[in-house]
Amino acid sequence: MPEARATRVSDRCLKLEGDLTFNQIMAVKVASESLLLKMDNQIEVDFSGVTRTDSSALSFWLCCLRSADSSGRSLIAKAVPEELLDVARLVGLGHYFGETA
Repeated sequence: MPEARATRVSDRCLKLEGDLTFNQIMAVKVASESLLLKMDNQIEVDFSGVTRTDSSALSFWLCCLRSADSSGRSLIAKAVPEELLDVARLVGLGHYFGETA
């Protein structure tokens, strides 16, 4: 199981890697929220390094969006794993990843 991590690529890009699953999500959530506070107002969150997700990853994304919004930032998800999009669609939250109905 690849360890989940968040890495600041630039002032406008945060890269996520590893398994965004229940066992690892809190560590990457804390790291991501701390990094996001030090970044520009418009941030791309790159999911291309994510190897596996579960419903915890959706909760993580919603928390990141809420945190970004409260600090005047906006997030754009890129390269979101299909399994994460499937969960979001199932519960009617695909629009949080930029999908339209």
